[in-house]
Amino acid sequence: MGGYGSGGLNKTHGRVENYRFQKLDSFAFYEYLRGDKYLHYKTDVKYPISGSGIIYHVKTKTASIDYDGYQTPLGLARVPNIDGVTVRMYFLCPECARRVRYLYKKDGDYQCRKCAKLNYGCQQKSGRDEILHKMRYIVEKKLEYI
Repeated sequence: MGGYGSGGLNKTHGRVENYRFQKLDSFAFYEYLRGDKYLHYKTDVKYPISGSGIIYHVKTKTASIDYDGYQTPLGLARVPNIDGVTVRMYFLCPECARRVRYLYKKDGDYQCRKCAKLNYGCQQKSGRDEILHKMRYIVEKKLEYI
């Protein structure tokens, strides 16, 4: 019921670590926009990603994902930092409109981790798996036995 070592319940879900090359990072996207010193003189900016791109519309401050020849609107959320001057940019999931930093490409669409049914590796380990891993580490590394 959620206690220590009770993981391993979602082994049917995919793992985030397997999608590291198929994810969009909103912080990297924002840094790309901040690095363009001629941003205010342009109408559109294309952020290149593998096989597609994010098109940022400067005048309306909106974005869309361009892949396979069609565009999907991408919501953006700007959150002020604690200093009150700078901001952080997040994506809004196209499926559930949740504010997220990463979007993962699964089944041809970009989704948040929850909509794509992805978990972190530590969420899929049970207590028994963790103990076996620690024992294996002690035997191989500390005792130098293979």
